[in-house]
Amino acid sequence: MKQAIVLLLSLSLSIGVAFSQSELVESPSGLIVEDLDVTQATLRWNNQTNVASWIVSYRVFQQEQSNQLTTSDTVAYLQELISGTRYLCSVRAIDINGDTTAESEILSFVTLGFDSDCPQVENLSIASMNSGGITVQWFSQSEASSWEVVCSDPGTNPSLEGNSRQTANFEQQMGGLTSCNRYQIAVRSLCSQSVSDWRYIYAKYLPYNVQSLPLQIDFENPNDNINVGFINSATNAWEIGTATNASSIGSSALYISNDNGATNSCDNSTAAISYAYMDFDIPETAVSFYIDFKYKTTAVLQNAALKVFLVSPESAISIDQLPSANNQVGEAAYIGANNTWTEVHIELPSFHIGTTKRILFVWQNQDNAPSSAAVAIDDIYLTARYCATPSNLRAESVSSNSAILAWDTRDNQSSYNLEYKPTEESEWTLLQNVVPNSVFNNLQSATSYTFRVQADCSDEQSFWSDTAVFSTSVPVAAPSDLIVSAFDDTSATISWSSDPVVQKWLVELTNQETQNTNQTEVTQAVAHLGNLSENTFYAIRVRAVSITNDTSNYSSTVYVHTLCSPIDQFAYECNDTIKFANDGGFCFERECWRESTDTLYSPLFNLSASANPVLTFELLSEGGNVPRLLFSGMEGGFQTLAPLSLGSNAIVLSDIMERDRVMFAFQSEIIEDRDCSFKIANLTIKDTCLTPDNLTVNQIEANSAVLEWDAYSNNTSFAITLVNPQTEDTLRTTATGNSYTFEDLEPNTQYIVWFSGLCGELSANNFAMISFTTAAEAQGCQTPTNFVCQHYQSKGDETIVCTWDDVEDNPYIQWEVNYKEAYAVNFSSATVAHYPRFTLRNLDLGSRWEFRVRAICSSADVSDWTEIQTVIVGDQGIDAASSKIEELKIYPNPATHILHVKCGTSRITNAQLSDANGRVVKAWDLLPEEIDISGLEKGYYFLSMTINSTRISRKISIQ
Repeated sequence: MKQAIVLLLSLSLSIGVAFSQSELVESPSGLIVEDLDVTQATLRWNNQTNVASWIVSYRVFQQEQSNQLTTSDTVAYLQELISGTRYLCSVRAIDINGDTTAESEILSFVTLGFDSDCPQVENLSIASMNSGGITVQWFSQSEASSWEVVCSDPGTNPSLEGNSRQTANFEQQMGGLTSCNRYQIAVRSLCSQSVSDWRYIYAKYLPYNVQSLPLQIDFENPNDNINVGFINSATNAWEIGTATNASSIGSSALYISNDNGATNSCDNSTAAISYAYMDFDIPETAVSFYIDFKYKTTAVLQNAALKVFLVSPESAISIDQLPSANNQVGEAAYIGANNTWTEVHIELPSFHIGTTKRILFVWQNQDNAPSSAAVAIDDIYLTARYCATPSNLRAESVSSNSAILAWDTRDNQSSYNLEYKPTEESEWTLLQNVVPNSVFNNLQSATSYTFRVQADCSDEQSFWSDTAVFSTSVPVAAPSDLIVSAFDDTSATISWSSDPVVQKWLVELTNQETQNTNQTEVTQAVAHLGNLSENTFYAIRVRAVSITNDTSNYSSTVYVHTLCSPIDQFAYECNDTIKFANDGGFCFERECWRESTDTLYSPLFNLSASANPVLTFELLSEGGNVPRLLFSGMEGGFQTLAPLSLGSNAIVLSDIMERDRVMFAFQSEIIEDRDCSFKIANLTIKDTCLTPDNLTVNQIEANSAVLEWDAYSNNTSFAITLVNPQTEDTLRTTATGNSYTFEDLEPNTQYIVWFSGLCGELSANNFAMISFTTAAEAQGCQTPTNFVCQHYQSKGDETIVCTWDDVEDNPYIQWEVNYKEAYAVNFSSATVAHYPRFTLRNLDLGSRWEFRVRAICSSADVSDWTEIQTVIVGDQGIDAASSKIEELKIYPNPATHILHVKCGTSRITNAQLSDANGRVVKAWDLLPEEIDISGLEKGYYFLSMTINSTRISRKISIQ
């Protein structure tokens, strides 16, 4: 396929040839290309007066030397061009005086590629550079089995000149190169019937040019510029020249050019990627490294950009795609501003320290860039730091007016500078030659401080570190006024004075026997300490934590001796004599008793399981002195239990017997010059035997009842007497537990129960009595009577109707009807409510059916089944017209005085009431609705009657 690409660039090209500048004629203008072909092109330009001839200069892009020809006409025919190659052309005029004008604007064009079905190679890359030469690699999707690679000077025709190699691989090393020279490497596919167009990549040969840091290049010194490598596309190449000025110092810079450095511009019609690079070592002793440079663009870039990458020198460099984004550093793209230099600083990844890296300046433009604006770079400074910035700044042991400031150090750091200030202020205080872990005093309390550190490494200083913040504390005093306000056998309560600057307190509890220590955190000035061991000494002390998390010293220590566990086994006997005298107070030594000067405290007692505890003792005093007897339930203070008297004392403890912690105390006054002495002997607490007084009789039936009670803890059994007052029948028995069931009782009968508690060999001295009446004999659920099932004749609807007697005094009764064909094994079931009738329809003539019914009086009470009624459909059927019989109701049944008979609006005639022997006892032509049966004997009777010409009979029970 042929391509015709013509690009006119308003650029100026200066050829280094000495000539005399014409004063008569301006530079030629209107330069265009015509008849562009694979190997030739025609140039034309505007005619000029006073011109004798024109000099045409043309060369391949990136070629150093130009080809020239002279013509006396405004046309030039360029022959033997290279196909698919970019050329740069310009024209000078020679006037009639022999003087030469300046160059015209440069014209850039690309010769056509020739027609070929053999595709070009893709992803053309420089794989490596070493002493053996440049290794180029590519990728191809063609059927080509080999490729030709030609290495030559830029601008030569690879079909005619250069070092040519053929290879069956996707890479080829080209040797015999001169260091620092630029080379043109052309690659094409060799297909079976044709060859492809050439693909070009341009590279500066730097076989091994690794620099040491620091690396500084301002592009003014040619010796420094040698260290800059290039890998360029066939357009928009990196050049070092003077087309743009980087700073006030010097005139050279590194920039993108489409005309061999004459101008800082790009060909925006063709996509291109070009590279400028430097290789360098990063010392292992470095702590970080970075690059600074300046860049500018002639306009803000669109669809074009400068990008920076950090890669390995062994990485392949492709002119068709960028390196991996993982290797990009700095900003995603540098697009510049309108001809303004911008300074760039990039901190490079520190994990590369100790390796050799390559910094890549990458130019990339799309083929739709709106302008020819390009980038320029100057003043590159690549260096490492060897003085690490202090890290992990921290404040330790912070108090209300001081703190220890610390940070992590490195071996080569000789000293440090530290700046600090109150966080809310802007002015820093500088301290020089400080060392880590220094104590800083005279700080303000309850204040936030910010500080930072800089290291001095003799030859250089580090950057200032990130800042760290700490806050001084609020002064907090140790807790005072500790008191143990309450304690028992498993817990203690301690309190102390509060403090408004304290947010919490830490209470330390130490078991004096085991020396085990526990710490409890509380937010109030009181602590409730639980899970203590009984009869054990504990030491308690407290320290405060302020609202700024500062901790005070410990308070003074207080001690607590927990009580013994409550005594719950009775009788409790204290045979030792308790003595009290003016000069020594109480004199009594027994485990778990506590004494003070005027008060003697007993152990704890658990009376909750006692029935009737009694405290007894002998009180002796020659002077008639009587102490006070106190008690405490441990939920508050002591209070008087009972007044005492000389001699024997017996105090019933019924008012406090439900308590599981009770302590007694004897308290006496000490009066000078008065004998207050006394003795207490034979102190005993025992539980007496009582009869429970909360008897109840439950689950009373006609023949049984359950007697229940709440036993006292010391009850072992109970004596029970059951009396029937009417017959004086008596039942005597004993029971254990909490209940006894009476059986074989008479229904509807009153009984009296006498009840007495037993406590082992002891009997209670009191009785309890309760009476109850048994329930009446239950009637039970009665089986339905007069159960009759009959067939009703009706064409297309053969029906069997079953009826039975209603129960007048049970409006909630239901009935269950069972029915099945005679041959079936199991009955089907239906429930009937409210009206005693069941209808089964759509039956076959001649079929035989069985029915039975029972009453449902409640969920737990059902009657027996009636006898089974058998009906053959079509045998002795009743005409449907006589269905009024279904409305017949006879009640009550059984009856005692009056029997009601109703059948809707139908007349009941020719009625007879017969006894079980068939004797007619009453007869009526027209049966009344109420029949007096009070004079008849009890038994079963049969009422026969005629309704709508149908003779029916019902069974009647008279009681």
